[in-house]
Amino acid sequence: MKGHLVICVLSALVLSTCGVSTPDVPGAKLVVDANSSTAEIVSFSILGMNAVMSGSDIIVPVPPGTSVSALTPKIVYKGASMNPGSGISQNFSYPVVYAVTAADGSVANYTVMVILDSSR
Repeated sequence: MKGHLVICVLSALVLSTCGVSTPDVPGAKLVVDANSSTAEIVSFSILGMNAVMSGSDIIVPVPPGTSVSALTPKIVYKGASMNPGSGISQNFSYPVVYAVTAADGSVANYTVMVILDSSR
């Protein structure tokens, strides 16, 4: 029983120090390891609308009539940090660049465009 408790505690410590969190939490991030060059946006959504991702371009269709001047995205990424962060309101009247920095310091930039989708 004591050994089981030790394994549970160690497992919890390992998971918490890896920076792994669930994608449904605003600001969630996934960190691979301290020397990783991974810097990528895994998913991006606004108002529950999932983005179409193509390379470093991200397009988010939103319903017609949506005000794009203050939208708060939910973003899941792999890397050490991202700027601007998930859950931070942005003016998407123009494209917004998100910079994901890997643990090794390399940076990947993503350009996000929000479009009014008349098919919705």
